Amino acid sequence: MLARAAAIPDAPFAGPGLALVERPHTPKYVVACAGAAARAIAASMAAETPGQLLACSPGTVVHGQRCTTLWLRPDRWLVIGADPEGRSTLEDWLRRVLARSGGVLVDVSDGEVELDVLGARARQVLARYCALDLDPRVFGYTSAARTLVAGIECVLYGRPVDDGVALLVPRSCALYLWRRLRDVAVRSDDGGDCMAAILPEAPAARGGPCPT
Repeated sequence: MLARAAAIPDAPFAGPGLALVERPHTPKYVVACAGAAARAIAASMAAETPGQLLACSPGTVVHGQRCTTLWLRPDRWLVIGADPEGRSTLEDWLRRVLARSGGVLVDVSDGEVELDVLGARARQVLARYCALDLDPRVFGYTSAARTLVAGIECVLYGRPVDDGVALLVPRSCALYLWRRLRDVAVRSDDGGDCMAAILPEAPAARGGPCPT
């Protein structure tokens, strides 16, 4: 299999108290079901892999050894594999889970890029473009949300390392958003006003082409 080209050729970026990293391409699936099947899916996951849990509460993420699960809405979850090379293995596992409980599996691996914003200043930089309260006491490593970041609809979730936040960004907008975050960080490092580094928001927040 050919290696996938990076969506952000000038990543990673590192500065005082901050790192911006494009994570390796990993398998991602949306699991959808009737609301009543959620408990059955959670039980099936635990039966297939002890200790692997489904995020069953609104606005939560569960980090497991095999995968990370994010609650999207009462009948829908995002499952992110831990192994970049494990696409077929994860899909087979999920199909076994759903064979027990019912539900629909959709492969969304190629539609989004995953960015890590890490370090002591990660949330400060993100807050310039995001209206969520990102204080770690409010948005911790078990939190997840769908929101706008610089006018782009993203999924954010807490990372259990380095006080970080992960962003799932539409592939067409990933470079644009990465450069906006980098520009804020650089301006702050130079002692300038972070707000002065903010450029106009992307006009196509939900799937259209983004500026370069």
